[in-house]
Amino acid sequence: NQRRDSRILDRMRDCCPPDRQAAAMRFAAREAYDRRMLYAAYGSNLHPLRLGERLLSPEFISIATLPYHRLVFHKLGVDRSGKATLLATGSDNDMVYGAVYEMEDSHREQLDEIEGEGYLSREIVVTGGDRELSCYTYIAHPEWLDKTLKPYHWYKDLVLLGAKYLELPEDYIASINSLESVNDPDTHRTRENRQLIDRLRDYPG
Repeated sequence: NQRRDSRILDRMRDCCPPDRQAAAMRFAAREAYDRRMLYAAYGSNLHPLRLGERLLSPEFISIATLPYHRLVFHKLGVDRSGKATLLATGSDNDMVYGAVYEMEDSHREQLDEIEGEGYLSREIVVTGGDRELSCYTYIAHPEWLDKTLKPYHWYKDLVLLGAKYLELPEDYIASINSLESVNDPDTHRTRENRQLIDRLRDYPG
């Protein structure tokens, strides 16, 4: 939806410094998408502020969809909780929504480090607007999958806030919200992530 993508770019422009405003407008207007690396975010990196605090160069391109897949929280995290990954189902009824960000290819190694152990980098083809885009993303290594895992409350909230900010379909947001989550026993980690969540909620939108 081009109007939705334009609204998101406008909101990001309003809360960015002038130099980043100009960059965002250039990226939104241009026709070619192959000058830098395209990254497809679908989990805790959905929200532009979250990703922007982790990397210096991401620029929002568009909302994207990946058919025949489902968003699940079956990847074992280093904190022993469930993290987001893509599950191929082959079903016409399943669709994952995400955001395509463009960034300097030199940040790929940094992104690998952020995602951490247990994730595999893969190229996927998503539909963004009226075109197909070849993007770099992360999926769980099969040995790191556990269907019994549940995300921590704060982790699910990060995904939800990104989905809401990007105005993803209401039924998709509801499906994420309906997933069971659990309390994080680490109070320090919980406090740090709740502070991040507060910043995301305060982000203009």
